[in-house]
Amino acid sequence: MLSKEITELLQIEYLGLFEDNHQCMQVLALKRDSGDADTPRELTQGHIFDLSPDLFIWVTQQHINNNTAYLVAKDVMSNISTAGLSGSYGEIVDMLAAAGHEHRAAQIWRADVASHIDVFREFLRARKAVDRYNGLSEAQRKKATPDRFQKEMAEDFSSKKQIALDAVHAFERWASRYGVATLHSAQIELWKEEIQSEKKPKLPAPDKSPMSEELFWEIIARAQRESESETALKIEDHLVTYSGKAIRDAGKMLQSCLAAAHREDIWALAYLVCDGCSDDAFEDFRCWMVLRGQAMFEDIIKAPDLFDPKRADGASFAAAGSVMSAFENAYLSRTGKPLILPKGKRPLLKPDQEKFVDLLPTLSAKLGRV
Repeated sequence: MLSKEITELLQIEYLGLFEDNHQCMQVLALKRDSGDADTPRELTQGHIFDLSPDLFIWVTQQHINNNTAYLVAKDVMSNISTAGLSGSYGEIVDMLAAAGHEHRAAQIWRADVASHIDVFREFLRARKAVDRYNGLSEAQRKKATPDRFQKEMAEDFSSKKQIALDAVHAFERWASRYGVATLHSAQIELWKEEIQSEKKPKLPAPDKSPMSEELFWEIIARAQRESESETALKIEDHLVTYSGKAIRDAGKMLQSCLAAAHREDIWALAYLVCDGCSDDAFEDFRCWMVLRGQAMFEDIIKAPDLFDPKRADGASFAAAGSVMSAFENAYLSRTGKPLILPKGKRPLLKPDQEKFVDLLPTLSAKLGRV
């Protein structure tokens, strides 16, 4: 029989009223030990990174089984800059990859390596500042005392350089193990070159063409590859050749496309074609619509009920969800700054799955759902 304390905790768990991490872990441990896999993500909101490693891994496994790996990836990425891919975090990323989400896992790896590269750059700047100071005359030094922290950072530069290089090599080995090395080899080589030469590779002068809707779709078309993940990476390669403003404008156009497809009938389309569709999977589906090019995107927007389900055969909708990372990475490479786009307002959708067949009768008939 459950203790009164545990019973009370179970009564409040779904209200998110945990007062501390201990209460949260008590309930999760009880669920795990009793074989209860019903672990909504909201249950751990605000507590997930304070969970013990075994509970963190267990919660993640439940999310993967419930097809919400995207949210798990977001949770891990939000803390990756401070935690790094060590311990339970590394195990969770491997878990994502093994469950068929290797492209999302690769994005987490890239974020981890990028955080080490940022530290390397910061320490490199400090070392150069100290080197400049050491090159001054005695009279000049009296007017330019280096910051104490810069001295300490300069002394620790070699270790940070090695850590960054080790992170790149670790990602390279991981990518090879999970069959995605080719997709990330160009970025890996750029990182190696930057660390070893202690100079950030200079990009060619940007194409100064302003971003237009026509150019946006032209870039998508030029990037078309067999798989969605390859297409997303090629989009990044093309975008980085343009100015920061053009990349930012392209990001806004992507947002506009996703907003235009944020409709109940298109959610119904995704649900019927994918045999189920959560809110995060719906975002992946809309990204996939964009990656398939202007013609298909506009056809679906105009008449989702007339969509030919064969056009989605073999599609990796989850991989398509990484397309926003392509825009973010391109902007960061070109400007050295993160891409921050204004959040547009979207209507709150509360789709009724029982009405999906009625919303799309033609498609439902093709799929034998009538």
